[in-house]
Amino acid sequence: MHLPPLADWVLPGHDLNRTETGHRTIILNTDTPPILASSSAQPSRPSGTLQFIGVANLILCALFVILSVPFFLGQLRVLRSWPSAEAQVIRSEVAVEPTNKHDQLYAARLQVVYVVEQRPVTAELTSFQSSNYDQTSRRAAEFPVGSRHEIRYDPQNPKQARIGAGWNRRFFAVPLITLGCGACFGAIAAGFFLAARFR
Repeated sequence: MHLPPLADWVLPGHDLNRTETGHRTIILNTDTPPILASSSAQPSRPSGTLQFIGVANLILCALFVILSVPFFLGQLRVLRSWPSAEAQVIRSEVAVEPTNKHDQLYAARLQVVYVVEQRPVTAELTSFQSSNYDQTSRRAAEFPVGSRHEIRYDPQNPKQARIGAGWNRRFFAVPLITLGCGACFGAIAAGFFLAARFR
């Protein structure tokens, strides 16, 4: 097969000009518009990671909020449906609670007596728990032997009672702490979503 000389080959989109010496030169045609490679826009990997972390924190937020609901309802049930009575403290002490950790857990243990339907009822109560002995001791000192305090008792089981029940932060401490943890995770999730959006 006979092929033409290399100088006779013409490339598409190019012009051939002959120089004074008779040789052919290839000149690029600059009028041809450049071809741009198109690619579909995809989110960057860091943005997707931030969104994933935000979703994880949002799930934790929802879990803590859901967990706080039974605690709130339980405390509300005590305030609305449990009758109140005046109880006298007959024993007040700081006890050591069993724990699997190396730190000891102290509890302010109370024994109170009150009257339900003209019958005396004796109940054992735990008013406070902490790993700090001094703090627990101060809490127990608020209920000296012989002092009288208002309690609320379960009408179905009068020995089940609560002392210090009321519309205060101490009585709602557990649901408030649980709800606060959920709010923190919710704020963290919002921060990650905003960071992913403006990245």
